[in-house]
Amino acid sequence: MEFDNLANAAVRERLSLRVGTVLERAKALDVDGLENGRRVEWEDGIFCLVQRYLPKPEEAGRFEAHRRYADVQMVFRGRERIFVARTDALEPESDFDAEKDIGFFKRPARAVERIMGPGDYAVLAPWDAHMPSIEAGGEPEPIMKLVWKVPVE
Repeated sequence: MEFDNLANAAVRERLSLRVGTVLERAKALDVDGLENGRRVEWEDGIFCLVQRYLPKPEEAGRFEAHRRYADVQMVFRGRERIFVARTDALEPESDFDAEKDIGFFKRPARAVERIMGPGDYAVLAPWDAHMPSIEAGGEPEPIMKLVWKVPVE
């Protein structure tokens, strides 16, 4: 399922090719051998971050977005919730940090919510503010996730 605007079509087309590469490579990865916090480099400026953690309560989450990279967030173990809202409908919390390629936003009144479990992934374009890593309900489960950073240019 993908919702977007025609104004973003050119970026989406470039992302689709690169995301296809990410998905093929992810299927062949031995994720058990990847240590937490590691950065794995690929060609074309694509890299992924290895993340292992316990999800946090919703109150502790923050909406974030990036400009130079799209995120492909893939859950391999555990379950977590992610919330997504378009950046053009949100109010910035602070100035965008261009060096770290991250901006934070105030919580919207409404956002799309999804529970992600093993094998699920989300492709988050620069206009998709997202609040990941949120408890899915019940006892928090340890998460093992890869966050692929895919250049949009």
